[in-house]
Amino acid sequence: MKETMVRQETVAEIAEFGKDHGVIHEMIVTGRKMGAGRNFYSALAHNEELFARTVAFVANGGEDVVREIAVSVPQIAVSVPLSEAEQAAIAILGQGKVLTRAQTKGEAELPIRYSEDTLRACAKENVEQGTDWRLVYLRGNSLRQERERVGINRKRQPCFHNNDWWLSEKEDNWATEKFEAGYYLIDFNGRFGRTSWQNQENVIVQLGPEFERAHEAMVTEAALRIFEATGERLLETWYYWGRSLDS
Repeated sequence: MKETMVRQETVAEIAEFGKDHGVIHEMIVTGRKMGAGRNFYSALAHNEELFARTVAFVANGGEDVVREIAVSVPQIAVSVPLSEAEQAAIAILGQGKVLTRAQTKGEAELPIRYSEDTLRACAKENVEQGTDWRLVYLRGNSLRQERERVGINRKRQPCFHNNDWWLSEKEDNWATEKFEAGYYLIDFNGRFGRTSWQNQENVIVQLGPEFERAHEAMVTEAALRIFEATGERLLETWYYWGRSLDS
């Protein structure tokens, strides 16, 4: 008969573990206030290089290390606390369905334009109808501004494909178009595929005045910033047809 060996913990080790457990709990509570959720802690748990850089960041006071790793490691801004409205939205939609001002390093504090009833309706649709409504804080960049911001280097994700047909002057009308910065509710579960742009538009009109086709720059910025903040890659196999027929 084989015996199973179990390492016995000393009283001192148990006491130290209890202290660590308490600190970990405090860290998670503070992290939630700053917008860090399951994806953030999972990234640390499964990426030793990222964890090592985070340790170095804390040990060195942050500033120099941030300059060194900001180009390659997605980070959540920790200098902007969650607003009460953001906390309420997270309580309704869930942590993973809200991209906060802190996570996008937004400069302006802007009101959330949607009522709590609307947020609850979206949360219900996510559960019952398979939609993917998310509340995202966006800075209003054009497609070209986002391309300039993230670049085209495939070794440094996220990035744009290295094509330039839409960088010509004749494409300026839609490729340089910006939108108003702020919070937007976007359903990332694409709808109305395999049909014409006009047929899609007709169906959207039938949904009512509270719905509209999302701007192509809006969807692009949202997908990029969500990846940067959480590592989640949205719309990976989708082509999106925005408001411009040329896009």
